[in-house]
Formats: sequence, structure tokens, C-alpha cells
Amino acid sequence: MRRRGAPFWLWLNKRLPIKTYEDVLNDGRQIEVQARITLEGMTQVFIGIYDASGGAMFEAFSDRSFREPLAAALKWGARRARELVLETEPFVAPHRAQLTLSPLITDEAVLALRRMEMTDSERLKIRASDA
Repeated sequence: MRRRGAPFWLWLNKRLPIKTYEDVLNDGRQIEVQARITLEGMTQVFIGIYDASGGAMFEAFSDRSFREPLAAALKWGARRARELVLETEPFVAPHRAQLTLSPLITDEAVLALRRMEMTDSERLKIRASDA
């Protein structure tokens, strides 16, 4: 059950026939796109994005062009809805996080002393892990 917001109720007109596209994303969010042609011949599109429980996350409507086919308007609306969903998703880094086992040495004097204390096997181990 979707809980509609004010943009939907402003857009609603029961006298005009509509075509609808609906999609449910993996996380439960719902996309709804509706298109209609007004009596003057203007194609209008409504885009609604709802969370898994049906609450409105985004609702908007817009005028397209004069006598644009409903299929093209629905396709545009679905593409725009997906763009809006991607804009609201948090950034996830595409790489693995690199973990260090010990604190990083930034002081040059401490680093020089540490290099002098290293054994040959420790140097080889560090070089091998860097490769």
C-alpha cells in the first residue's frame, strides 16, 4: 500500500486514461511511472519512488512534449526514476579496504632507526609483500 504525497494528488485526473510502469528493486523500493495525454495534446509523466513500506521518497510530475507517444514517455520516466534512485544511494568504494597490522611510521628519524634495526629477512618480506 503506497502512501501518496501531495504531488500525486495534484497530478491525479480520473478523466484522462493513463499508462503505468511499475518496478520493484532488490531492496524493496518501488518505482512507479505514469504517463497520460491531456485534452490539449500535452504528454505528462508522473514519477514516484517509494520505500519498501510504501512511503513516498520522491514524487514529481512534468510535461513532456506535444503528442509524445506514451511508450516513449514511460521509457523516459523509468530512466529518470533509476537516475534518481542512483543519486540517493550511498557511495560504496569499488575496491577492498587496505588494512595495516601496525601503526604507520611517518617520522623520518624513527623510520631510519627502524630500517637500521631490520634484519635481512624482514627486508625481503616487506619487498615481497610490496610486489
